[in-house]
Amino acid sequence: FPVTIGALLLGLAVGLKLTAALWVLPVVFLMFFVNQRGGNPSGFVLLTFAGGVVGFTSVSGWWAVKMWSEHGNPLFPLLNNLFQSPDAPLGIFKHHRFIPDSMQEIMLFPVGMVKLVGGAHSELFALDIRPLAMFALTSLLAVLFVIRYPRGAVFRASTSPGFWLAVLLAVVWFIWLTISGNGRYVMPLWFLLGVSLVWVLWSLTSSLRWRIYGVLMLAVIQLGSNFSGGVERWGAIGPQNKYLSANIPSEWRSTPRLFFSLQNQSLSFLAPQVHSDSGFVNLLGQVPLNFSSSQWG
Repeated sequence: FPVTIGALLLGLAVGLKLTAALWVLPVVFLMFFVNQRGGNPSGFVLLTFAGGVVGFTSVSGWWAVKMWSEHGNPLFPLLNNLFQSPDAPLGIFKHHRFIPDSMQEIMLFPVGMVKLVGGAHSELFALDIRPLAMFALTSLLAVLFVIRYPRGAVFRASTSPGFWLAVLLAVVWFIWLTISGNGRYVMPLWFLLGVSLVWVLWSLTSSLRWRIYGVLMLAVIQLGSNFSGGVERWGAIGPQNKYLSANIPSEWRSTPRLFFSLQNQSLSFLAPQVHSDSGFVNLLGQVPLNFSSSQWG
């Protein structure tokens, strides 16, 4: 039942933001862990699949049907290499700006996240010590565990929920760096890392004093970097009464118009302030494909 509820929530998340789909595989690992404790595999798979489908279709099903009827692709324009819609390029939409090029870069990625510059996992400066601290402290915990239990260390560890939590985090980390590397698309991971770091510190020592010291040290470093150099918002303008403020001519509200933009955004966020039959088109688009590629043919 808990896994089914989790699948329902995951389906809701994927329906709201497709990038949440990278958590689907870790849910399979979670099902495996639950089944190891006496569950029925076929029942869990069926209920989890049903929960995910119900969650996704409840928030995004109507839009998927509309995209299918309009373009022949329920996820338009994504995965068009599979659905072959004539209304979008057939290539895979994938930005490579944050994706590591090798396994070595994947292993060193946490180091880049603590540098005092932006560009590692975000366009702006967003120092984050949690991945590096988790990698270092988990490695230390694993070494100490092997020293304490030289025989059967892996079997002993596999009976602990903390072991499967570490597996889940590692799988999500690898999938995220393989398909995106953008920190905005994996926000639940950062929350899980914070909680997991506390658990690792509690497992490393039985001294309450050192546990508190460890948590405080990590918190001071992280909060200090956020307040001293973190970027609170993309623009310099603070919160306003309206989401955006623009001076729109009155004739734009009374007469339908077609707006062309030379930027990679269509500026369609202005739609509520112009005539309802107006249209917004950007000539370049956000598709990272070569103009001379056969995918534009």
